[in-house]
Amino acid sequence: ENIEVITNPSAKYDPDGMGGIMNIVLKKNRKIGLNGSITAGIGTNNKYNAGLNLNYRNNKYNAYVNYAYRYNERWGQGITNASFSDGLISDSYRVSDSERIGKSHLVKAGVDFYLNDYNTLGLSTTQSIRSRESTEILSIEELDGKLIRKKSFRNNIENSDGFSQDYALTYKKSFQDSKKELTADVNLSRGPNDEEAVFVETVGIADDAIVDFTILEDNNIGINNTVLTLQTDYTHPFNKESGLEVGYKSIFRRIDNNFQADYDANLDNNFVYDEQVHAIYGLYEYRFPAGFGFKLGSRLEQALTESTLRNTGQTNENNYFSVYPSAFLSQKFSNNSEIQLSYTRRVQRPSVRSLNPFNDISDPKNIRMGNPNLKPEFINAFELSYDKFWKSGLSFSSALYLRLLNDV
Repeated sequence: ENIEVITNPSAKYDPDGMGGIMNIVLKKNRKIGLNGSITAGIGTNNKYNAGLNLNYRNNKYNAYVNYAYRYNERWGQGITNASFSDGLISDSYRVSDSERIGKSHLVKAGVDFYLNDYNTLGLSTTQSIRSRESTEILSIEELDGKLIRKKSFRNNIENSDGFSQDYALTYKKSFQDSKKELTADVNLSRGPNDEEAVFVETVGIADDAIVDFTILEDNNIGINNTVLTLQTDYTHPFNKESGLEVGYKSIFRRIDNNFQADYDANLDNNFVYDEQVHAIYGLYEYRFPAGFGFKLGSRLEQALTESTLRNTGQTNENNYFSVYPSAFLSQKFSNNSEIQLSYTRRVQRPSVRSLNPFNDISDPKNIRMGNPNLKPEFINAFELSYDKFWKSGLSFSSALYLRLLNDV
């Protein structure tokens, strides 16, 4: 139906991330009976997709099923020069060539029940199957000055298969006043993902003679993600000039990352991350006859997080309460243009990969590990924007923005 580009989201939306959001409003098919469509696409560098959409509607319910397939290939190359102290070795020169092939099947089905003119109940599910094949060739030369002391070639192969399930129960209540609305949603998502990674190293010397051939690792990674979301939103206009928006949202998330190394049990890693985020928000909006308006609000959020490294029993908790205010001032002009000044506070939470203290040794000269004591960073976002609209449907938008990060 339309796509809303919100460059500086208000307190109504989740405060995660520094960027804006795109609110995609899907088109409601109001045709009675059975109808559908078929789509297909092809892109450069071996990219293909296809889809089928079917919809059946009468006065009591609307049922639909969608299927999509996607095939995607990507290539990458990287070059790294590094200097370090390791006996005779003082420098290394590394070249990385990688290829990734991804395939996915997605099925979405659901039904909306029209209980009466003002109440709609919806049930839907999304089932997704995906696979990925990744190959990386890492060529390493270790030098003492200009003298090559050792050459090695690492073949990193990663294959993964994933299956995700999403279930949604939605309720929408409309009123005689078309702008008043109450919605409630319950969403459950779960997604097991299995990955096998094999790292093979061939070591040579300056004359290219092979002196060693080693399967460094043959790893199996199992990742299980479960997310439960509860949300309700209410919009109440007092009159044409003013209105109120309030809402509540809770997210319960568990990520269970289980890493097993076939060749060395000491490298096994089972990292579990539990997170709860509970939030309420309120926004008040007023528009004066002269075109000046404001929208002020705030989001109150309590986050409860706990990470556990089961191999060692190490547990870390990080609970924090945060306030995310937002303020929007705007002025509309008679020539269908508007200028707006806005401020919001946002948050960038550390990823699970950044929290996991496990050592990633896929590249022996660049060992990665996370820090479970990381705290979130907070952002104060300011934006000055100007929009111009014409009767022909054309529009022009521009913005100046400033992001100030704390606790980087």
